[in-house]
Amino acid sequence: MYASAHRCQPTRLVNPTSRVWRVPPGGDVGRPDARPRAVARVRELFWASPPNVATGTRAILPAGVRVLREVFGQLTEALLPACQGVYGSRLVSLAVFGSVARGTPRPDSDLDILVVAEALPVGRMARVREFEGVDERLAAALAHASRCGVHTALAPVLKTPEEARRGSVLFWDMTEEVRILFDRDDFLSSLLADVASRLRALGARRIVRGTTRYWDLKPDFRPGEVFQL
Repeated sequence: MYASAHRCQPTRLVNPTSRVWRVPPGGDVGRPDARPRAVARVRELFWASPPNVATGTRAILPAGVRVLREVFGQLTEALLPACQGVYGSRLVSLAVFGSVARGTPRPDSDLDILVVAEALPVGRMARVREFEGVDERLAAALAHASRCGVHTALAPVLKTPEEARRGSVLFWDMTEEVRILFDRDDFLSSLLADVASRLRALGARRIVRGTTRYWDLKPDFRPGEVFQL
């Protein structure tokens, strides 16, 4: 189900976000330079250069891009059956957004998920507890990602259909960058199409400057003017 071991071999030495360190074959667990060397191997796989001072970004090496594509592809593929196992027939829509949908994830990027489901529990914490079932079903895939040097986590946005119809600023970006994995009766597709139509009517523009993204909702806005999205 997951990528073969040799593809991730360069980063299997270490999990930089934990205190568990694996020394290469023939290495000495007690050697004081084991951790720095392991971290260096992770950096060699992903990062081509130090951060750009102006943008705060770093180029990722082709080998790292391939690992990221494989790991997030596997997680995305496993996401739908995991959510169906937890929400069953209550699941209305499931989508991935953010950097993974854009195709620009980093080794520490979260997997941003929108779940629209009927009869969700009342309250954020109750919904998170229910979603833990999805985390459990993806535990093996997440562990594999960590062994490959990709330290990600699921970041769900959980809404009922009624709440989704009220709108969200998250939907603005999703009109341009989203991967819809499941959509009963085109619920989310129709909703995003309506949001996109409203944005176009306002003349809204999405501004991208380096890693910063924001919307100019009404470029011809005049002081005192009231508009609705």
